[in-house]
Amino acid sequence: MFHSIQDSSAGCTCISELIFTLGLELSTILIKRHHIIHLSTESVSKYDNIMKISHHLC
Repeated sequence: MFHSIQDSSAGCTCISELIFTLGLELSTILIKRHHIIHLSTESVSKYDNIMKISHHLC
């Protein structure tokens, strides 16, 4: 469920939740492929960068 774009704070919350959900799904896929240490660390780094960018947009 997405919030109205008119409320910028709700939009940012929605974007953050979406990114977080996608990050969890990516982590699950990586674990299933048994590349846990290297690729999970890489995905966390990418997630942190995305979160920094999304906070600047809000």
